Amino acid sequence: MASVAALIAGGLDTRVYYVSLGGFDTHVGQVGGTDHTGADAHMNLLHSLSDAVAQFQYDLIQLDSTGMNVSNRVVGMTMSEFGRRPSENASYGTDHGAASVQFVFGTQVSAAVFGQPPDLSNLDANGDLAWQIDYRKVYAAVLTDWFGLSLNDTRIVLQDTSLEPFSGLFKPQAGVTKSGTIPFGLSVYPNPLLANGTVAFDLPQNSYVKIDMILADGRVVQSITERAFAAGSYTLPLSVDVPSGAYLLSMRAGDARLTRMVSVVR
Repeated sequence: MASVAALIAGGLDTRVYYVSLGGFDTHVGQVGGTDHTGADAHMNLLHSLSDAVAQFQYDLIQLDSTGMNVSNRVVGMTMSEFGRRPSENASYGTDHGAASVQFVFGTQVSAAVFGQPPDLSNLDANGDLAWQIDYRKVYAAVLTDWFGLSLNDTRIVLQDTSLEPFSGLFKPQAGVTKSGTIPFGLSVYPNPLLANGTVAFDLPQNSYVKIDMILADGRVVQSITERAFAAGSYTLPLSVDVPSGAYLLSMRAGDARLTRMVSVVR
C-alpha cells in the first residue's frame, strides 16, 4: 500500500481531501523476525493509521460540542491501489496481491464487518486471496448515498454500465436525501458544455450556498459561488477553461448536498 488516503465527503465545504500515509509498500521486514518480537514495521504502520483515525474522529466530536455539528457531515475512507499476498516472501515481508481490507469510518457509517474472513485454503491460481467485494461498489455507494450523484452518472464516472452500489454502508437517511425528495434543485445547461453555460439552482429557504466544479477524484477545478442566498430560483453564468472530460458540479446549501454530472467538449 503506497499510501492511505482519507476521503472526507460532505465536510464543512463538501470537498474531498486526501491525507497520505506512506511506507506500506514493505516487501521486506514487515515483521521483526520469526518470533515477531522485533520492530514490526507493518504493525507500527497500522498503529499510526488507527491513531490518526481515532484522533480525527475525536476532533470532529469536539467541534460538535461548540455547536458546529460537523461529525455527522464527514465520512472517511482508506484507499489503496493494490493488496498484499498472504504468503511470506522469505524476507519477512509480502509482495503485491489481489485483495486487501478497506476501512470506512464516521458517525453515519454502519458499524459492521462486511465480507467473510479470508480463506487461506482457497487461493486463486496465482496464490492470492480471492477478493469478495468489488472496491468500485464501495466508491459507488459513497457517490450515490453520500454525495447524491445519480446511479447513471456514477456508472459513467466509474466506467461500468452495470455497477451497483454496495448496500448497507451508510446508516438510513445519512448523506444526501435521495433524488426526487430533496427540495433543492441544481442543473447546468447546455450539457455537454463547450465553454460558456448557465448554472441554475432552487432554494426553498435562505441558505449559504457553495457550488464547485470538481474532478471525479474530488479535486476542485473551479469555484462557481460561495455566499448567502435568499430563498428562490437563481441562474449564474458559467465560463469554464478546463480540458474535455467529465466533471461533477457539487452544490452545498445548508446541510443539503447535490451533485450533477457535467461534460465539457472542446
